[in-house]
Amino acid sequence: MTFSLGLFSHYTIAASVLVVLLVIGLAVAGYFASQRLKQNKTRLAAILLTNTVAALTVLGLAFDIQLTNNQASVTYLVTHGATTEQLEQIDSQQAVFVLREAVISINNKNILDTATLIEIPSQLLSYQPRFENLHVVGDGLSLSQWQDMRLLMGEAFNNISVRFSASTPRLGLVNMSWPRELAVGQFIEVKGQLQGIDALAVDDIYELNLLDPVGQRVDTIRLKTTESFSLSFPAKSMGQWVYRLQLSKSGDMQPLLDEPLAFSVTKPTPVRILIKQSAASFETRQLKNWAAQLGSQISVLTQISQTKDIRQNINLSAAELTQITSPFTEQALINFDWLLIDGRALLTLTAQQMTALKTAIKNGLGVYIIADNALINAWPVPLLDWLSDIKIQPLDVASFSAIPKWPHSMIEGVMPLAKAIITSANNSFLVQSNDAKILVSHSKVGLGHVAVSLINGTYGWQTSGLTEQYSHYWQSVIFGLARPKQTPYWLNAASDTLAWVNQHLQKCVLGATASGLATYDQQPLSLILTQDILQVEQRCLTIWPTNAGWHELAWSKNSALSATPHKQNTSIETWFYAHAKQDWQEWRQVQNRLVSQKIAQQQNTQRFEKTSVKFLDKIWLWGAFWCYL
Repeated sequence: MTFSLGLFSHYTIAASVLVVLLVIGLAVAGYFASQRLKQNKTRLAAILLTNTVAALTVLGLAFDIQLTNNQASVTYLVTHGATTEQLEQIDSQQAVFVLREAVISINNKNILDTATLIEIPSQLLSYQPRFENLHVVGDGLSLSQWQDMRLLMGEAFNNISVRFSASTPRLGLVNMSWPRELAVGQFIEVKGQLQGIDALAVDDIYELNLLDPVGQRVDTIRLKTTESFSLSFPAKSMGQWVYRLQLSKSGDMQPLLDEPLAFSVTKPTPVRILIKQSAASFETRQLKNWAAQLGSQISVLTQISQTKDIRQNINLSAAELTQITSPFTEQALINFDWLLIDGRALLTLTAQQMTALKTAIKNGLGVYIIADNALINAWPVPLLDWLSDIKIQPLDVASFSAIPKWPHSMIEGVMPLAKAIITSANNSFLVQSNDAKILVSHSKVGLGHVAVSLINGTYGWQTSGLTEQYSHYWQSVIFGLARPKQTPYWLNAASDTLAWVNQHLQKCVLGATASGLATYDQQPLSLILTQDILQVEQRCLTIWPTNAGWHELAWSKNSALSATPHKQNTSIETWFYAHAKQDWQEWRQVQNRLVSQKIAQQQNTQRFEKTSVKFLDKIWLWGAFWCYL
C-alpha cells in the first residue's frame, strides 16, 4: 500500500506555501511557549506535541490523501461445486456472494460467516450495482444466467473483467441427448457419456440401468469412464413420462446416480396422403387401413384404364374434396404431405402431370416410389431427371431377398424384394440390407424428399403378427419424407438442452397469428407472444417455471380460449419438464464450465492486475481537530 497527495500533487506551489506557513506558525508558537514555560518542562512538551498534532491535522484536512492498493477490488461469486482449496483462496476482505444452491456442496462453512447468500446470480447486483472484477468459483453459471447478468447490466457488462476458477470434474453422465417430444411408435434414442474423476480408475466397470416409470428395468449396459453410450426403446403410449437412469458400480446394488429422463409422447400427426397405383394391391390396402386408423386424410387413385382412375377418399370433408378434384395439378398437390406411387403408375403420368409433381416436390411434397419391373427396365427415365443422383440396375436372378435394416429396426427375417440394385451418388438411404445395400433410397429435391423402394411386401409383417414392426417401418419412412407438419405448431425443444426451475425458458410457435394468445398450466391469465426479431415467422414467449415437474403451454387463435373448451382444434398444446436443481448436476457442471470459460476468455482479465485507488477517510481527522479546539 502506498500514499499520494492526490489533488495537491498537481498544485505544488500552493502545497509548498501551506507547508511553509504551518512550519512558521508551529515554530513561532513553540518559541513563545518555551519562553513562558521554562520552568515546567512537562507542560511544555505536552503543548509542543499538541501543536504538532494540530498542524498535522490541518495538513491532513487540506491535502487530498489517496491510498493506492496493488490488489484489485474483486467481487467473488461462489457456485455449486466449489472446492475447499478454492474457498480458502478467497479474500474475505472483498465482497463475497454465495448461491444458496451451492451451500450444500460447501465443506468449509467459515466462508458463510462473511458471505452474502443470494438465490440467483443476478441478485448480487442488488447489493453491488457496480463492480469491475468478477471472480466466479465452482461449476460456473449457465448460459441463461450469464444472459440475465448481461441484460440487467447493459453496456456495463462489457466493461467488467471476469475470472473463472473451475471445480474438479465429478463422476456422472454428461453430454446427454434424447428427444423431448415424439409420437407413438417412434423410438427414443438416449445418448451420453460417462465422466470420470480419477485417472487411476479408468478400468472400473459401471452398470447403467434404464428404468420405466414403475421401476421395471428396460435396458442395461456396462461401460467405463469416458466411454459414450446409446440406449433406445419405443414410445408405446401417449402421455408425459419420466424414466430413470441409474448408475452403479458393476456388482453393486446401490446406485451412485439416479437421473430423470423426461419426454412427452403424443398421437402421431395425421398426414395427408395421396396413393396413386396402377392396380389394387395388398401393400397399398394395408397401408391405407393403417394410416386411416391414425386419422390421416387419404385419397387413393387406382387406374382402371389408360386415362381413367377410380378414387377412394378417407377422412376428407366435402370442402377438402373440392380442392383435389384433379389430384395431379400444382394446386391440388399442395393439399398433400406424402405421395405413394408405384413405378408403372409413375410412367403413365403425362408431361404436364410430371411437371406439376416436380414442382410440388420442390415445394416440400414427400414421394415414396415403389419400384416394379416397368420402372426398373425403363430406367433412366428422361422425365425423372430430378432423380439423376440414383441409378437402378436390373438383376437377372430368379429371386432377390434381404433383411431390411433401418434405425431401431427389429426385423430379423428375410423378405422378397424387387430384382434390382439401387446406387446413390451420395450414398443416402432410408433403409438398407444387412449387407449394406440400399433398399430404399433418399434424395433431396428442393424442399422435398423422394425415395425409391425395392421393398413391396411389408403387408406380410402386418398379416403375420408383426404389427409393431410394420407400424414403426412406415412411421420411420413417412417421417423421413413427408412435408413438415402444418403451421401453427410449437417448436420442439432441442435434444441436448434442459429446462430448469427458476431459469427463463423461451418457447416459440411457428406460424402463429398476431391475435393468438397462450396459457400456462391452464391459468386464467393469457400470455401474448411477440414476433422473433430474426425468425419473423415465429412468435415466442419467455416463462420462469417455479416448480419442478411437467408444465403445459397452449396456444389458440381464439382469444377467448377458456370460453370455448369444447370447440375442437381451437388450440395447440405442448408440454415441457422443469428439472430441479439436484438433477443432472454433472452434466450441468460440464455445460456451465464451457460457457463460463468462454465468457472469461471474452471479458478482459487484465483489470485483475491493476491497482485500486480510494480516498483516505477524514472523519478521524475532523474529530482530532475539534478536540484540539
